[in-house]
Amino acid sequence: MTLKVLVGILTLILCAIVLMSPETAETRQPPTVHSHAADPMSLYFLQRGNKHLAVGDFAEAIADFDTALQIDPEHPEAYYYRASAKFELGKSEQGQGKVEQAKSTYRSAIEDYAKVITLNPEHPDAYIFGGSVHLRLGSLAENEGNWEQAKHHFQAVNKMGRHLTDVDPENASGWRTRGVATLKLGVLAAHKGKSEQAQRHYDDSLEAYNHTIALDPENPAAYASRTDAHIYVGVLEMTRANFQQAHHHYQSAIQDSRQATLMAPTMRYALFFSVGLNAAYIKLGDAEGALGNVQEAQSHYQLAIESLGAITFLGQQSIAAEGAYTYLAEGKLKLGDSETLTGNVQQAEQHYREAIADSSQLIALVPQKVEAFYTRGRAKAALSDYTGAIADFERVIVIKSYHALAYYAQGLAKQALGQHDAAAFDFAKARTLNPEVEKLYPFSNGGEE
Repeated sequence: MTLKVLVGILTLILCAIVLMSPETAETRQPPTVHSHAADPMSLYFLQRGNKHLAVGDFAEAIADFDTALQIDPEHPEAYYYRASAKFELGKSEQGQGKVEQAKSTYRSAIEDYAKVITLNPEHPDAYIFGGSVHLRLGSLAENEGNWEQAKHHFQAVNKMGRHLTDVDPENASGWRTRGVATLKLGVLAAHKGKSEQAQRHYDDSLEAYNHTIALDPENPAAYASRTDAHIYVGVLEMTRANFQQAHHHYQSAIQDSRQATLMAPTMRYALFFSVGLNAAYIKLGDAEGALGNVQEAQSHYQLAIESLGAITFLGQQSIAAEGAYTYLAEGKLKLGDSETLTGNVQQAEQHYREAIADSSQLIALVPQKVEAFYTRGRAKAALSDYTGAIADFERVIVIKSYHALAYYAQGLAKQALGQHDAAAFDFAKARTLNPEVEKLYPFSNGGEE
């Protein structure tokens, strides 16, 4: 069984590699260029700036675009390409940990994209990439617990997507932009325990992704994005004890992530989409367990564990490794919980120890990974190491002070140690942050659900 599962997963990934096109998905496509009767010298600096942009010399590119705009202040493409250079520079700064500098650069890029739209309201790429910058800023605000600022940026993304689909109802990029925005708005609502509001946003997101795929059925990223939407809806249904509906959404997520993996243009993306596939299997295991199908639940957890183990082996230095270790640890924690329920204490303890080891490996790769500390804390608590668990939950709270699940889990650990007053404080704090935290606790890995 184990060998057959492993062979099956590797075959799926290899199929994706065979289907790779010569151009990778990482290649940035040239934007749509709109005509403008520009000054010849302005065009010279515009072209020179584009050469710098193409090789990653973002500061030099911005300087050339600045010069082009000094010569011709009404040149929309100069604003567009300067915005693109600023967007790429911001991503580089963010990758180096210069978050405040990146936010300033992103805001400047948004100003340039807005100028493009003022000069040429029908410039579709300005809406698409302007939305992408808002999405970055919104995600940074979300990570900082600044819900209102995050909401502002995600609403801006949705507005840009709506403009594109209003102008052209068959604009797949516009529908995908709307799908991303409404999914993020749903996540924000779920963070606050506003489940009905979250449901509406998730429904809008699924509808938008359905349109995207109907218009662009060969886009693997659209299937991967719809996978995320189905998983979020599934978690929401689990908190409502609608286990059969959650089961349906998790099965849909598996179908979409399989499709994304098979269509992946590169090995890197095949591995990345495979992580989403196995995350969906873990969630399906949760639903099976809640429905009383313990053996089915354990089978799904085991399937995901074996596949994710193969992914960490194949892509230890890739972004897939981060996701793989995240869900690998979660799968082992959930399998340990399931074994505990069936009285297999020794096997459960082994899975908990493995979850701790995988979480520690993830922390070594990504020292600020919230899910890793949270899962490790949960596993330590399951092994009655409540002091060690509290240390991990405290670490989560240091990174994200608004993390309701960490406060709740910490309260359980303190309660087990007899620290009842401290536990009561943590429970109250958790419920203040998210009134539905107790319903969410059994089904979350401490991430965005």
